[in-house]
Amino acid sequence: MSGVSATTTRRLIQRYNYSSYIISNVRFETAGMGMTDRDVELKFNLNGSNVSIDIWKKEIETAKFYYKALVGLAKVQGHNHHIMELAKQTMSSFRLPQENPNPLAAIEFAEALDSRYNPSSYREVFEQYLMINQK
Repeated sequence: MSGVSATTTRRLIQRYNYSSYIISNVRFETAGMGMTDRDVELKFNLNGSNVSIDIWKKEIETAKFYYKALVGLAKVQGHNHHIMELAKQTMSSFRLPQENPNPLAAIEFAEALDSRYNPSSYREVFEQYLMINQK
């Protein structure tokens, strides 16, 4: 989800689907000692677009939780993307046998890979970091 807030009460919120958008290059930025800056920034790339979220410094512990969760999500997504690319390369060179071809087997295999490595929810990743945060 990304949002922009203005000096008015209007806000723009945009929701992103984790199965369609890859998170990468997650960063956590704080101001140096003595700086008047009162926030920290959580920065990352979403399909190559830069995203920056300003968070009040008093919420730094919560921001660390989100940072760790996004790093974990980026790692899982990166691994899954790699597996799917390997599968695409393998399937593109795959030939059905001339005798008794079964195209359904190839389709079922592709669907199983997609289901496992392109999930619509990364709930487990967030729950893992939530459990760490509660300890």
